[in-house]
Amino acid sequence: VKTHLGHYTDALILAEDSYNHARTNTYHIESYFRCLVRSANPDKSILVRLIKEMKNSQDAHRDIIASTLEAEYKFYIERDFQASFKMIENLLKDTSDSYRNYPLRSLREMCKSLDNLSYYKSVKKKYSLKENFYFDEPS
Repeated sequence: VKTHLGHYTDALILAEDSYNHARTNTYHIESYFRCLVRSANPDKSILVRLIKEMKNSQDAHRDIIASTLEAEYKFYIERDFQASFKMIENLLKDTSDSYRNYPLRSLREMCKSLDNLSYYKSVKKKYSLKENFYFDEPS
């Protein structure tokens, strides 16, 4: 909610605090990563550790979540946009359950930050993905 409202510093503080109180909770790992990777001065070593923790978690969807986090790391930290987009497309191609929305949401955020929602829309069309009004703006 704080991120959506544009309160990024508060969101990062809350996410870090939640993570520190429950380090094995995948929701806290993921939210801390997402806030930190988008922050002004992300700590790369913490980001790498969070990806590793997600990979080692007990969550049934840990592989797709960790892979999405890796794609976000490529995008936000390494600034390798093409590799990041390719990683997300591979996840969408290889995943068929509702967790497809997870990498799709990340792709939308990445494309929006580059002012390139046309790529996002082309990927949705390519994989016949329905619009999700939780994070999509109606056409």
